[in-house]
Order: sequence, then C-alpha cells, then structure tokens
Amino acid sequence: AVSFLAFLMVFRLCENLSVAFSSAALFALCPLATEAVTYISGRADLLMALFLLASFLLFQQSLARGGRRKFIYFFLSLGLFIMGLLCKELAVVFPCAVLIFSFYFYRQRLKNRTFVLKAIVPFFVISAVYLALRFSFLKFTTIRPSELAQFPFFIRLAMLPKVLFTYFYLLCFPIHLHMSRSLIGAVNSKEICMLLFSWGALVFFFGDILRLKREKKDG
Repeated sequence: AVSFLAFLMVFRLCENLSVAFSSAALFALCPLATEAVTYISGRADLLMALFLLASFLLFQQSLARGGRRKFIYFFLSLGLFIMGLLCKELAVVFPCAVLIFSFYFYRQRLKNRTFVLKAIVPFFVISAVYLALRFSFLKFTTIRPSELAQFPFFIRLAMLPKVLFTYFYLLCFPIHLHMSRSLIGAVNSKEICMLLFSWGALVFFFGDILRLKREKKDG
C-alpha cells in the first residue's frame, strides 16, 4: 500500500508513468528498508508512511480542486496527518514537506496571506500542539532510553556527515543490513573538520543554486 501511494505521489508530481513506476519499484524492492518491514516494531514506520503519503496526496488534491471537494480533501489530509503523527512522532516534520511542496509548485499562492493561513499554517499548528502536549501531559515512558540521548548534542552533530555517508553507501551497496547500528563514538579533530567541510559544502551548493536561478531569472 505504501509503495502504491509512493507511485501515485511521484506520478502526480512529474506526470510521467515510467518515472513513477521505476521510483515506486525501487522504493518497494530496495533492501535498505529492511528494518522497517522485517520486525514487528517497524510497523510504526510503515503506518506513518501510509498516513503521511495519503495526507500529502489529499493536500495536493485540495489545492488542485475547487468548491466543496477542496475542503473535504483538506480536512481529510489534516486527519491523516494526525494519524501519522500518532503512529510515530517523526511525522512532526511533515508540515515542512507541505511548505516545500507549496513553495515549489504554488509559489505565487504563497504570496497570498489568506492561502498561507488556511492551507499551510494548520499543519504547523497541529505539530505545535502535539509537541506541547508531548512535553507536558504526554510524557511517554520508554522501556529502554535512546542511545543517542547518552551523547551531547555537539557529538551527535559532529557525527552527522558520517551518518549521511553511511546511509548513502547502504543505498548504493545494501549489504550487511541489520535492524540497528551504532555510529556514535569519540569525536576527533578529523571528524570535526569533516563536519565543518560538509556544512561549508552545503552552504556553497545551495548558494550557487540560488545564484544560478537569480541569473536565469534576470536573463
């Protein structure tokens, strides 16, 4: 079901059947998703993906439709987002995806304050309400504390390039997969330099893209 929704999402975005099918097939068959489908605790990831993809598709339809259907699709999208949030709180970042999609495909509408308040802000309000409840009334107890919580934030940040490289490597060479892996360790000067280099490369990359877009627009 998640793979089929991934197919629909890509098809709606690019309107190319072969690209959508290839993307969904890669998503369905890539061994990198092993840990989300081979042990029962991973069902939270699948359920979150199911609800969020459905929510995204309905949100997209709400922007493309008019009249009564527009509001029905939009409120169904909000409801599915809440369902995904209750499955796994990682879904709290979903409003950012909604905002990025709107910025890319409906940039002119974002200049309308009414559109932003009615179509974008409700998703952020839901995330904010959930976070407020999560850190006040809904203090869930965990069976085992997270390993990441044992390390200071700076150490986790310094290890980020290594984590990203590891996942990129697994995406290209999905071997020796298992349900969890530990990459956090002692931080040395080499890893700090790699962190600074990575962030510098990202800033340069996105800055260059913005510069090219500006030159293209002016030209």
